Amino acid sequence: MEVDSVNCECYGLREECTEECISQVKANFEGKWLCGLCSEAVRDEIKNGWKKEYNGTEAAYQENAYRPG
Repeated sequence: MEVDSVNCECYGLREECTEECISQVKANFEGKWLCGLCSEAVRDEIKNGWKKEYNGTEAAYQENAYRPG
């Protein structure tokens, strides 16, 4: 099983993941790779409708509460 290094598109955190994991995360977040913390935050924002103007994952990603300002 080959492992690659990938950076979170919110924080830039680097994690070691399999290609399968990387592909699955990118498929869930419109081609963006998010670390576990950020992916959970984006999922929660979409699920809970914190921002009514969200139109898909990209909008939630842009407003991610864990994204550095």
